[in-house]
Amino acid sequence: MTENKNHEIHEDDSQVETHEDHDHDSLNLKGTFLMVMALGGTIVVGWVLAFLLFMSRM
Repeated sequence: MTENKNHEIHEDDSQVETHEDHDHDSLNLKGTFLMVMALGGTIVVGWVLAFLLFMSRM
């Protein structure tokens, strides 16, 4: 069943509620960016520490 994302079909299928499209340019994504950078930094630090541990045991 394919439906448009902007429509919400109720149980009786006779009433369709439309939602206005959001202006994506006005969204504040600073928190998302910071969390992605923090997660990426954590992964990089983990790899560097694992590499240093590997090198120290050679």
